[in-house]
This record gives sequence, C-alpha cells and structure tokens, in this order.
Amino acid sequence: MSDKIKLLIADDHEVVRSGLKGLFAGTEVEIVAAVSTGSAAVKYALENDPDVVLLDIRMPEGDGLTALGRIKLDKPDMPVLMLSTFDNPTYIARSVAMGANGYLLKSCTREKLISAVRTAATGENTWTRDELRRVTGALATPRLAADIEVPLTQRESEVLRQLAYGLTNKEIALALGISYETVKEHVQHILRKVGVSDRTQAAVWAVRKELVGVAMFLPSKLFLLSMLLTAGWLCSAPIQGADDSTKPIVSATQSVVLAIVESARQNRLAAEPAAGDRLTELYVRRAAVAAGKLPPELAADAFLLGLGIGLDDSTVLRSNLLTRNLCRQVESDSQRIARLKVLGSPTMHRRHDLAKHFVVSAALTVTVGPHAAESVGLMKELNDSHGGTGFSFADLAADLSGVRFAVGVRDAKIQLKTLATSFAVKNFLPDVSDLKEGISWEEFTKTYGSVDDERFQRQQKAIRKRILALPGYR
Repeated sequence: MSDKIKLLIADDHEVVRSGLKGLFAGTEVEIVAAVSTGSAAVKYALENDPDVVLLDIRMPEGDGLTALGRIKLDKPDMPVLMLSTFDNPTYIARSVAMGANGYLLKSCTREKLISAVRTAATGENTWTRDELRRVTGALATPRLAADIEVPLTQRESEVLRQLAYGLTNKEIALALGISYETVKEHVQHILRKVGVSDRTQAAVWAVRKELVGVAMFLPSKLFLLSMLLTAGWLCSAPIQGADDSTKPIVSATQSVVLAIVESARQNRLAAEPAAGDRLTELYVRRAAVAAGKLPPELAADAFLLGLGIGLDDSTVLRSNLLTRNLCRQVESDSQRIARLKVLGSPTMHRRHDLAKHFVVSAALTVTVGPHAAESVGLMKELNDSHGGTGFSFADLAADLSGVRFAVGVRDAKIQLKTLATSFAVKNFLPDVSDLKEGISWEEFTKTYGSVDDERFQRQQKAIRKRILALPGYR
C-alpha cells in the first residue's frame, strides 16, 4: 500500500459525500471515488481494489449491507466500514456477522472517522468489546427460548416477520398497507407477549421460533446468520489480542497445527508420499496424536480448531470476524505461507473442496456451536447459487458431516485415541457422487422452493441419514 490510503465512499446524499471529502482533506486519506448506490460501490470495489470502503447503510440499488455482503463474498480481506445515521443494534449485528471492520455513526467526530479509516487500512477492526457486548446484551435474555408458546394474532405475526427483516415501523406500515400508529401498537403487543424489551430481542425470538425462513434473507438479507453468530458466541470472542483466557486454547491449537506441518514435511521426504484421501487421513491421525497429549479440557477443541486452521488453504476462518483473531494468534502470516508450501492437497473422496468444507465446519462448531455452523454452510451454498459455483448438496453433506464429527469429538463419543490410529475418510463422510451440484438460485427455488420447503427438507434429511449410518458415527 502506498503512503496514501485509497478510500471509496458510498452515500446517496450529495451533501454527505461532499462533507466527507472536506473531512479527509489534508490527511493521508485520498477519496478515489464517491458513488451514490450500493451496486456502484460493489462494482468499483471489485474492479479497483481500494484500501478501504466506507458504506452508508441505506442507499438505492442495493443497500450498504447488501453491498457489504457482495464485496466480502468476492474479496473477504477488503476492509469495509459501515456509516449510518441509525444507532441500530440490528444493523450493527448484521454488520458484525457479515465481516465489516467497524460501524460509525454520521454524528461521530472527524478524529474518530479518520482513526477508523487508518485502522481499517491495516486490516484490523475498529470494533470494541463494549460495542459488541451492547449488541449481544440485547440478544441474551432468558425468555428467548424457541419453545415458548406465544398467542400472536395473524397480523402480529406478519408485523413480527417484517420486523425481523430489519424494517422500520414506517416501512412495515407501507408493506402491510396499515397505518404507522397501528404498527406501533402491534409492536408493543408483540414485545409484551414475547416478554422482551426491544425489537432486536423480538427479531431473534422470531428467527429461533422459525417464523422467518433463512431463504427469505438471500441474497440481500443475511440477518439470520448475523443473529445466529452474534447471539451464539460473540460475547466471548477474542476481539483484540490474546489474553489470559484465550492463551491456553491458542497454545494448544498451535501444537496441533505444528504437528500437521511437521507430518507434511516428513511426507514430502517419503519414498512414496501420501496424497489425496490418504494425505487427509495422515493429517487427522497426527493431529489426534498431538491433541491426545494435551490437557483433557483443551484436547478436543484444539484438535478441531487445529484441523480447521491446518488443513484449510482458503481465507474462510482467517477473514471471518468471529474467528480471524484466534486464527492469527495461532498462526502468523509467515507461518501460514510456510504451511501452505508443504501442505499438499488433502482430499475427501478425492475432492479437495469437500475436505475444506469438512474441517472448516468442524472448527466453526467449536466457535459458534453446531446449529450456527450448519447455518453458515447453508448460507454459503445459497450465496453460491447467486452467480457463484451454484448450490451443492455434496458440499452441504461435507458441512453437515464436519459438524457431526465435531459434536462427536467434543462429546467424547468419537475418541481421539481411535482417530489417531484408524481415522478413515469413508467412515466420516458419505459418498456424495450422486448428489446434485451447480444449482442456480432459479433452479433451486423451482425445484426445492426454499430451505423451509418440504422438498428441501427431504433432501437434507436423506443426507443426515447417510451421515449417521457411517461406521464413525455409530
């Protein structure tokens, strides 16, 4: 990066764009483009690689959160800051989970804005633990259990669904054809019946109650993923450097990754080096041996995190806000480069992508829990159906298998000592050769409806049945 920080700003108000130019005048921040729509921001960011992107939340032609999702999908390491008039916990939670480097109010000081851009340009986040706890504090309430039966009227259920999508009262009124005052009254009734104090808590309850489906948030609304990740793990996530509470798991995971790297080096020197599925089996067994030497309370998690970091050559874990700091504490950039030089291409059923899906999902299970980890995999496949490689039931099977594997290891139903001597790919990932892949969004909705549709549920249930029938999970 040059001495100048190349900044792309996106805001639909000309007065704001002009004001931002004035605020950055005389600093090392150079505004290379100022656009007025979300789609224009995505186009410029992907074609020109600015050092930092500053996105307004509410814009035409794709709002700021939609633009954030598209940018992070193609360029996960590109620093993006969100800028908004609204101090809205829902917007903040979605920004966190989608990988934004920070969230700024338009009322913030010039010094804070410039400092945030400088920090983001280095690849770091501007989130503070207090900001994140403020969001998660709203989500953590004992009455948010999904099994609570609440007698909502049909209209209240409709209002709650719109609320969960992040709409304001005025927007809900417009969408449902009712008055603003009527919406306010319905919202108050909902909060009282559900037993929560604000809209964000009610939205989380709606998601957990499955009153809103995951497919409804795509491609532009990734709110479900935000809530799952934020409510599930964010309070305990290491936001800055390692502290006393994270050092034990960091050190333990490092020992597992180092065992994988050492086995990779030895394998390259062997007369007949292991490759493909055999290479994966070698790494898993060596990782299990290393983890077996750790304190029992750290062994399972260190093993799963070590596999996720040690076998993955993508940036999925390293760029995600909820796992990036742990990954970088475990392995520096130079260590990662050295690992990738010797790692080779471990596969599962002769496919490298399946191995990545499996180990990443297993690692995510440690950090965000099994339900959220499954949702991350499902979200990725649905995103891929929008102009990517397409929805893949094979990849989904690998995700679900990785989660099931992690649950078994953490519950000690799958013993590390057994994995150390006899781990075999065929025992933990079913044959996926007959599963459909490359499904576009149009084909997916036509054939399977949505993820809440019985047709999709049958496919997913069949995959789970295959997984549970494998020897490794019996």
